[in-house]
Amino acid sequence: MSNWKMVITLNCVSELGPKSKKTVEYKKQFETHQMLVENYINKNGTVSRKFCLVRQDGEYHKIKGRFEEISKLNNKLIIKGFGN
Repeated sequence: MSNWKMVITLNCVSELGPKSKKTVEYKKQFETHQMLVENYINKNGTVSRKFCLVRQDGEYHKIKGRFEEISKLNNKLIIKGFGN
């Protein structure tokens, strides 16, 4: 069995500062076998439906996307017709 790695590109959101309401969106690539997806809790203490957190290599990244959508990308991809 081979060690295939899947890399995906996600839209990340970065807030410029605690008093600034401006945000910057950028793209970052993640290896699906190393990423951990978590719910994003906003300032009001409720779970956000618009954002989630992805942890990879000890760093957290705020992702523009629902937890359910992003966590599906973390599952193994089965391609029929290839294999042993």
